[in-house]
Order: sequence, then C-alpha cells, then structure tokens
Amino acid sequence: MKRAISLMLAGLLILALFAGCAEKGALSLEFGQTQKIELAKDYASLSWESSDPAVATVTDGTVEAVGPGQATVTALSDGKTVASYTVQVTIVEIAELFLQMSEMSLKIDETSTLTYTLFPANASAYGLTYTSINPEIATVDQSGKVVGVAPGKTNIVLSTSEGKTATCEVTVLEPTAIEQLNEEEAKLFTYIATTAYTSFYNASALRFRNLYTIRPKVDDYEITASSFLLADFQGTNKLGGTIHRYYMISAPESPEDNGGFVFPCKSDYTLDTSTYMEMPRDIIDYTKVNAALDEYWGITIKTS
Repeated sequence: MKRAISLMLAGLLILALFAGCAEKGALSLEFGQTQKIELAKDYASLSWESSDPAVATVTDGTVEAVGPGQATVTALSDGKTVASYTVQVTIVEIAELFLQMSEMSLKIDETSTLTYTLFPANASAYGLTYTSINPEIATVDQSGKVVGVAPGKTNIVLSTSEGKTATCEVTVLEPTAIEQLNEEEAKLFTYIATTAYTSFYNASALRFRNLYTIRPKVDDYEITASSFLLADFQGTNKLGGTIHRYYMISAPESPEDNGGFVFPCKSDYTLDTSTYMEMPRDIIDYTKVNAALDEYWGITIKTS
C-alpha cells in the first residue's frame, strides 16, 4: 500500500514538473530576416523579451534578426517563462559595394538620396555606414540622404565594418545671383526684367545706378519694393552712348499687379533729398538686382 501511494505521488510530481516546463525551440535566421513564433498553447497575457536586442528583437512573437550572434527570446505569462527560443543570426559577407552615382551636384539646402548595390546579390546590408568627409559642405544621414550646406566640394563615403568603401563626390553650388535675391529684391527684379525693360531701347543694357524711396513721415512706415520708388537708371541710346535718367516707378504689389513707370524725370532733374532717401540696402540692394539682371541677360562680368 505504501509503495502504491509513493508511486502515485511520484507520478503526480512528474506531471507537475512537465506542466511547469517552458516550451523550447531554436531559430536560425540571416540578418534582416523575420520569423513568427507560434506557441503550442494560448495564453491570456503574454509578453516577449530578447536577451540581446543588438542580435534579435521580438515584437508580439515576431523575431527580427538585426545583428550577427546568438540571443535568447523568451515569452512570459503572468511573470513566468512559458517559452524560450535560441536565435542564431548569421550574415552573408559583402565582397564589393557600389554607390549608384560617383558624383552629384546640389544647391544649398537641396537634398538627394544615395542608393547602393552589394555583391554578392544576397550579401547582408549589415554594418554599412555613411560618412561625410566635410559636413560643413554637405551632410549625410544613415539612410543615404545628402543635404547641401555650403558651396564647395566634399566626399560621401559608404563603408563596411570590414573596411570596404564606395565614394561619391558632392559639389554644392554657389547660389545664382537670382537665387540670392531677397523677397523684395525679387519683386523688383521680376518687374524690371519682364515688364519695365520694354520701355527702354536696348533693354539688356538697363541697370540701376541707385535706388531711392520716399522718405518716411511716420515711424511705423514700412518700406518695401511696392513703395513709391525713384530709380536712377543707366542705359544706352541708339548710337551706343551711355545715358542715365531718373524714373519714378510704381513697383508691383503682387504678381497680378505689374506696377509701372509713373513718368521720367527731366534730364536736368535734381534729386530732392527732403522727399527721397536712398533705399536701405537691407531691404533692396540694387547691386544685387543688377547682378541678377546680368545673369538674366547672360552677361559675364569680367574682373581684373
């Protein structure tokens, strides 16, 4: 009788031990692969953990291989481990890598994204790093997005952890004269280049010698390109001689408003400084507008 009771207790103990055992398994993945773990039982509450998230991560039972090595993924229900899987992650070594372009040109703040090709075709894109040799010229993030920062040249290098590299030369272009115009200068340039020049002989020779605006009578007067302006223009006559005249102009308020010349001043006009003052250069720098006009007409300025 005692022996029968002992055997029964031993059997119950063995059943209890088996009931408490966690489900075990093993996964073999290549870098970048994912696999869903399907447990043998359903649990009301379940959480997942990875012993090394640098090797494998797990979300709701889906394991992702993120780095070479070995990690253990566990499932817990009410704080108790109900499953444990060993995850082995391997990589296919990169023999060679290539960027899709070896050079690019960007404007300041312009972006372009580099892409790459690996050999062999099934090589693991593990340990790849983008670096800008001179971030003050152009920057790059780890998705390959390149941003132009300042005029100049630099190299963007894609490298592997084993030291293999691919390079793209990046040239960040100087802003054009037209691109350097501020909003008010651009309004005046557009008006002069597309509308006002039609009133002049040899339009491409038309340039500012100076620019004036009405002298404010109140402190809160806002000076803009749409203020009433007095322009000292230089141009050429039909004989090719250089002439200059003062013109009062009404610059455009908006793209729909072309503004217009009010009237040309007489050739012996004397500027009334009690009424007009030089246009502040921080609002409109007429030399920048002239440079934009040179660029617009395709004129190369020679410097000694």
